[in-house]
Amino acid sequence: MKTRVFGLIAVVLIVVCILAYKTNRTPQTQNTTTHPRVLLVADLHEAGSDGDACAEIIHSVRAAQARGIAVLELSPDSKSNLLTRYHVLTIPTVLILDHNEQVVARFEGEGPDTVVAVRSQMRQLK
Repeated sequence: MKTRVFGLIAVVLIVVCILAYKTNRTPQTQNTTTHPRVLLVADLHEAGSDGDACAEIIHSVRAAQARGIAVLELSPDSKSNLLTRYHVLTIPTVLILDHNEQVVARFEGEGPDTVVAVRSQMRQLK
């Protein structure tokens, strides 16, 4: 009889601990790991290049990430299914996603207009 009581108490404690853990997780942590708000596909080795348009785009996206925006960076040779899902054919590509992971803005290439547009969009993200 005592072992049944101890077993029941152990099960109840485990359930309480699991519930406490799940209720104390922050939504921001969940969104950062599962739902990026910005998807960057670029040759990330170019980030250190001076005066390079791709480097400017990478820095703009990383500045948004430093402010707390959820960002996922991928290299073009990654095996991620996101490259296929979002039809990424041009490098660099920056996608702004909504909470349903639908594309709300897309920027492709390294043209001067693209760099300015990415920089502006990254500053506006909250």
